[in-house]
Amino acid sequence: MPEGITIALTAFAAVLTFVVGQLIQRIFIEPLQEQRRVIGRIAHALTFYRGITMDTPGDRPTDEQVADVRSALRGLAADLRATIAVLPLYRAFSCVRLVLSHSDVEQVAYAIMRWELFMSEKAKTDAVIKIGKFLKLNYIKDDWTEYLEMMDVKMQSPTDDSNDESP
Repeated sequence: MPEGITIALTAFAAVLTFVVGQLIQRIFIEPLQEQRRVIGRIAHALTFYRGITMDTPGDRPTDEQVADVRSALRGLAADLRATIAVLPLYRAFSCVRLVLSHSDVEQVAYAIMRWELFMSEKAKTDAVIKIGKFLKLNYIKDDWTEYLEMMDVKMQSPTDDSNDESP
């Protein structure tokens, strides 16, 4: 085969490989990563907005603070739902657990929107527990458990006899 044709075929193969790689990245890899980024932003919101509820004892949040939290929470629910639409073959990726299941996305979005709608302590607590479970964020716990951990209080069950000083 002449040298010119070999060079042309090599260049064509290189360009084709680059284009196919870019297509795979844009169509599949970036949407997968976007869902992970949204999950990260949700984890951030679970901690950052936790103290702002309409029935907060003591200092009540301003209307502007509540509006900002509501907007942020609604945006996170919408962003998470959008990740389903942008990824082709979503169900296939879900089956191999590269993305959240469609049901988990809906459950998390519902919990976020419920928190956003009611802005109550109960709705927030329910959302934190439910979202933490569905997104497997085992480091996010209810307020009381996190408080005890921050204060370095050890929870002891009534049947735990490890502290008995009997011989």
